[in-house]
Amino acid sequence: MLKEEVDKLIEFLKSSDRIKDRKERLEAIEKLGNSGYIDKVPFLCELLLNDYWDIQCKAAEAVGKLGDKKAIEALRKSLKHRQWHVREATALALGTLKAEEAIEELRKQLNDKSYGARESAKTALSMITGEIYKKGD
Repeated sequence: MLKEEVDKLIEFLKSSDRIKDRKERLEAIEKLGNSGYIDKVPFLCELLLNDYWDIQCKAAEAVGKLGDKKAIEALRKSLKHRQWHVREATALALGTLKAEEAIEELRKQLNDKSYGARESAKTALSMITGEIYKKGD
Protein backbone atom coordinates (compact mmCIF):
# COMPACT_ATOMS: atom_id res chain seq x y z
CA MET A 1 0.00 0.00 0.00
CA LEU A 2 1.33 3.41 -0.93
CA LYS A 3 1.88 6.11 1.68
CA GLU A 4 -0.63 8.34 -0.13
CA GLU A 5 -3.30 5.65 0.27
CA VAL A 6 -2.51 5.34 3.96
CA ASP A 7 -2.72 9.11 4.39
CA LYS A 8 -6.12 9.10 2.67
CA LEU A 9 -7.34 6.41 5.08
CA ILE A 10 -6.28 8.50 8.04
CA GLU A 11 -7.93 11.61 6.60
CA PHE A 12 -11.13 9.60 6.10
CA LEU A 13 -10.99 8.35 9.70
CA LYS A 14 -10.49 11.86 11.01
CA SER A 15 -13.30 13.41 8.98
CA SER A 16 -15.94 10.72 8.48
CA ASP A 17 -19.28 10.53 10.23
CA ARG A 18 -18.72 8.27 13.23
CA ILE A 19 -22.10 6.60 12.99
CA LYS A 20 -23.05 6.74 9.33
CA ASP A 21 -19.65 5.58 8.03
CA ARG A 22 -19.03 2.95 10.73
CA LYS A 23 -18.47 -0.02 8.38
CA GLU A 24 -16.11 1.97 6.18
CA ARG A 25 -14.24 3.19 9.27
CA LEU A 26 -13.71 -0.39 10.44
CA GLU A 27 -12.45 -1.38 7.00
CA ALA A 28 -10.07 1.61 6.92
CA ILE A 29 -8.62 0.66 10.31
CA GLU A 30 -8.10 -2.91 9.14
CA LYS A 31 -6.30 -1.64 6.04
CA LEU A 32 -4.04 0.51 8.23
CA GLY A 33 -3.21 -2.56 10.30
CA ASN A 34 -2.25 -4.44 7.15
CA SER A 35 -0.34 -1.51 5.64
CA GLY A 36 2.99 -2.11 7.35
CA TYR A 37 3.30 1.60 8.18
CA ILE A 38 4.44 1.36 11.78
CA ASP A 39 4.56 5.16 12.04
CA LYS A 40 0.73 5.14 12.05
CA VAL A 41 0.58 3.30 15.40
CA PRO A 42 0.20 6.53 17.45
CA PHE A 43 -2.88 7.43 15.41
CA LEU A 44 -4.29 3.93 15.95
CA CYS A 45 -3.59 4.24 19.68
CA GLU A 46 -5.77 7.37 19.69
CA LEU A 47 -8.57 5.22 18.29
CA LEU A 48 -8.30 2.98 21.36
CA LEU A 49 -10.01 5.90 23.12
CA ASN A 50 -12.84 6.14 20.58
CA ASP A 51 -16.44 6.20 21.80
CA TYR A 52 -17.33 2.97 20.00
CA TRP A 53 -16.11 -0.41 21.20
CA ASP A 54 -15.97 -1.92 17.70
CA ILE A 55 -13.62 0.85 16.57
CA GLN A 56 -11.49 0.26 19.68
CA CYS A 57 -11.34 -3.49 18.96
CA LYS A 58 -10.32 -2.97 15.35
CA ALA A 59 -7.67 -0.44 16.43
CA ALA A 60 -6.23 -2.94 18.95
CA GLU A 61 -6.07 -5.62 16.25
CA ALA A 62 -4.37 -3.19 13.85
CA VAL A 63 -1.79 -2.14 16.44
CA GLY A 64 -0.98 -5.79 17.14
CA LYS A 65 -0.52 -6.52 13.44
CA LEU A 66 1.83 -3.58 12.97
CA GLY A 67 3.98 -4.89 15.80
CA ASP A 68 5.13 -1.64 17.40
CA LYS A 69 5.89 -2.19 21.07
CA LYS A 70 5.42 1.53 21.70
CA ALA A 71 1.70 0.76 21.75
CA ILE A 72 1.92 -1.55 24.76
CA GLU A 73 1.15 1.11 27.38
CA ALA A 74 -1.98 2.25 25.53
CA LEU A 75 -3.09 -1.35 25.12
CA ARG A 76 -2.52 -2.11 28.80
CA LYS A 77 -4.94 0.69 29.68
CA SER A 78 -7.55 -0.84 27.37
CA LEU A 79 -7.42 -4.11 29.32
CA LYS A 80 -9.55 -2.35 31.93
CA HIS A 81 -12.27 -1.36 29.47
CA ARG A 82 -15.88 -2.03 30.48
CA GLN A 83 -16.65 -3.83 27.21
CA TRP A 84 -15.39 -7.41 27.12
CA HIS A 85 -14.90 -7.19 23.37
CA VAL A 86 -12.27 -4.51 23.87
CA ARG A 87 -10.55 -6.48 26.65
CA GLU A 88 -10.49 -9.52 24.37
CA ALA A 89 -9.01 -7.70 21.35
CA THR A 90 -6.53 -5.87 23.54
CA ALA A 91 -5.27 -9.06 25.19
CA LEU A 92 -4.69 -10.67 21.80
CA ALA A 93 -2.82 -7.59 20.57
CA LEU A 94 -0.61 -7.71 23.66
CA GLY A 95 0.05 -11.39 23.00
CA THR A 96 0.98 -10.66 19.40
CA LEU A 97 3.39 -7.99 20.64
CA LYS A 98 4.80 -10.45 23.21
CA ALA A 99 4.28 -7.77 25.85
CA GLU A 100 6.00 -9.24 28.89
CA GLU A 101 5.22 -6.07 30.83
CA ALA A 102 1.49 -6.92 30.58
CA ILE A 103 1.74 -10.44 32.04
CA GLU A 104 0.41 -9.40 35.45
CA GLU A 105 -2.66 -7.69 33.96
CA LEU A 106 -3.29 -10.62 31.64
CA ARG A 107 -3.13 -13.04 34.57
CA LYS A 108 -5.74 -10.92 36.36
CA GLN A 109 -7.88 -11.16 33.24
CA LEU A 110 -7.95 -14.94 33.70
CA ASN A 111 -10.62 -14.19 36.33
CA ASP A 112 -12.66 -11.88 34.08
CA LYS A 113 -16.43 -12.36 34.17
CA SER A 114 -16.40 -12.68 30.38
CA TYR A 115 -15.51 -16.05 28.87
CA GLY A 116 -14.10 -14.39 25.74
CA ALA A 117 -11.87 -12.08 27.77
CA ARG A 118 -10.60 -15.01 29.86
CA GLU A 119 -9.85 -17.11 26.78
CA SER A 120 -8.05 -14.28 25.02
CA ALA A 121 -5.94 -13.74 28.14
CA LYS A 122 -4.96 -17.43 28.05
CA THR A 123 -4.04 -17.17 24.39
CA ALA A 124 -2.04 -13.98 24.98
CA LEU A 125 -0.18 -15.46 27.96
CA SER A 126 0.69 -18.53 25.89
CA MET A 127 2.00 -16.31 23.11
CA ILE A 128 4.14 -14.34 25.56
CA THR A 129 5.40 -17.02 27.94
CA GLY A 130 5.22 -20.17 25.86
CA GLU A 131 3.24 -21.81 28.68
CA ILE A 132 0.10 -23.70 27.75
CA TYR A 133 -3.14 -22.32 29.13
CA LYS A 134 -5.99 -24.69 28.35
CA LYS A 135 -9.60 -23.76 27.75
CA GLY A 136 -11.57 -23.94 30.94
CA ASP A 137 -8.49 -23.67 33.21
